[in-house]
Amino acid sequence: MAEGVAAQQPSQIRVGLHLPQFVQDLATGEIKGQGTGAVIVQIAQALGTQLGVKVELVGHSSPPKLIECLQAHGCDTGFLGFVPKTFG
Repeated sequence: MAEGVAAQQPSQIRVGLHLPQFVQDLATGEIKGQGTGAVIVQIAQALGTQLGVKVELVGHSSPPKLIECLQAHGCDTGFLGFVPKTFG
């Protein structure tokens, strides 16, 4: 870091969720927790409060898509919940 240049703290944390953990309002784009995702959103908000930053919820269609987001640095963290597989 250059002398005299302060480290810039991020203003937000991007938290990834995957279906079925959330629902998204089609009109506003707002993401809300659903099922176990309701608790995940509360945990994410508590993390943001602890860090002193805004939380941006980032929705994904599946756990692999969330992992791709993490690997591409499009999300800072994410929650991978248990999704039972249906065998038929």
